[in-house]
Amino acid sequence: MFFLLIAFLMPQLSFSQGSCHFSAQVYSQDPCCIIINAGCGDETAWTVVVDGTTTYDYTDYDQVLGGPQILHCYGGNGVHSVNFYVNGELYWSQNVEITGCDGYCDVCDIKPMVASYYDFPDDCQTFLDVDFQNLNGGTAFSSECTNPTFVWDFGDGTSSSPSSSTYALHSYPADGTYTACVTFSVTNPDGELCVVSQCIEVVVEGCDEEEPCCGFAIDGPGYIIAPWDPCLVRLSPGSRSYSGECSNHTISYDIDGDGTIEHVGTYFMHTFSGPGPHTVCVTMSYGDCEVSDCTTFTLPDCTGLKGGGEALGSGNWEQALEDKIEFFPNPVTDQLNIKLIDNPWNPTQLVMLMDVSGKVVQAQRPVDPNQIQLDMSGLASGIYTVQILGTEGVITTERIVKTQ
Repeated sequence: MFFLLIAFLMPQLSFSQGSCHFSAQVYSQDPCCIIINAGCGDETAWTVVVDGTTTYDYTDYDQVLGGPQILHCYGGNGVHSVNFYVNGELYWSQNVEITGCDGYCDVCDIKPMVASYYDFPDDCQTFLDVDFQNLNGGTAFSSECTNPTFVWDFGDGTSSSPSSSTYALHSYPADGTYTACVTFSVTNPDGELCVVSQCIEVVVEGCDEEEPCCGFAIDGPGYIIAPWDPCLVRLSPGSRSYSGECSNHTISYDIDGDGTIEHVGTYFMHTFSGPGPHTVCVTMSYGDCEVSDCTTFTLPDCTGLKGGGEALGSGNWEQALEDKIEFFPNPVTDQLNIKLIDNPWNPTQLVMLMDVSGKVVQAQRPVDPNQIQLDMSGLASGIYTVQILGTEGVITTERIVKTQ
């Protein structure tokens, strides 16, 4: 093909001094990309700077293509500078001209891509996702292009299978900082592959910790402010875990950290006397096993006691919450619709669908703060649980019945 001929005719310039090496040329499999080989065999510090703005170093080495290479892509033709620095000094400079990119991927109009992740507390599992910017109500790429595919290189020597989903769930083997890279590709009308990549540093903590007593782990309580009373708060444990033999554990709450237990039970409703800040601690205990964590928050619109200072009963609260968060249809055969709660103090961050064993089978970050849809058409019949996580912890869970 034409672009392969261009790549073949490009000068294969390279540099080598001591234990360091460097080369840059048009990528033979994508004429819109420059492939860079760079590095030093010892602990010598090195960086590659492309067009004076984008910097790569050893953390990007051996990540994108499964070998000692860096891939840098563009949306059109042009001459680009690639500079190689060793110990902060310029050792080699090269201009690489891209000539076969016009019209090649521009027709796909792929929006800028940003990778992000959500780390599950006290766990090795991480939820990685991709956002496309500047959509303005549109789509991530032009409808003229097809077969959108995502592949994640998790940075620990493993990668995901090609998928049309923007997200991936991955369990890392140990604590550490990993460079995870996602490669997105679509096929243009001529049958050529258009590829963009994005990398992100993922910090994993909690994998190497000794198993706690009873397997206990808990995050400070999450809270929801009552839509009808800015001083009334519904408290619930944040993300928590425990071993099966300790499933009959006790949850207790201490308001404002004074050492007094105000409530024993999973959920707790409390009317505060003012904006705060307020500190609420939650404790999970079973026999000699105990773990606690605290959350501090303010209630900006709470100026004093409401409703005589008495919290409404759980039935009243659940009815109000049900009016705010809706799951329909239930039972569901294909698409589950979720009307989300509109609460600026605890906005929804992640919606997870889990099977009866607790395994996450689907997860989404809402684009619309008021609603989200989960495609359950390919799942087996049975009972599933939807858990909605906010910035301050778990918002709610709901049991869903899936039918054929």
